[in-house]
Amino acid sequence: MKSTEHLHHQIARATSRLAQLQAQELIVEQRKAVRARAEARRASERRKRLLAELVFEAGAQDLPDDEIVGKRPPTSPSLSF
Repeated sequence: MKSTEHLHHQIARATSRLAQLQAQELIVEQRKAVRARAEARRASERRKRLLAELVFEAGAQDLPDDEIVGKRPPTSPSLSF
C-alpha cells in the first residue's frame, strides 16, 4: 500500500512539474512574440521616417499626397480599354 501511495505522489509531483515547465515555456514564447511585434513596429516606423525625410529632401512636401504616393485619379469607364 505504501508503495502505491509513493508512486501516486511521484506522479503528482511529476505532473505538477510538467505543468510548471509548460507554463514557463508558454511565457517565453509569448515574450518572443511581443518582442517580434515590437521590432516589426519599430522597423515600420523607421521606414516611414526615412520616406518622410526623402520627401522633404526632394522638396516634394508641397505636392498633393496622392501624387506623392503615386495614386492616379480614376479613369472614365468609356476610356478604359
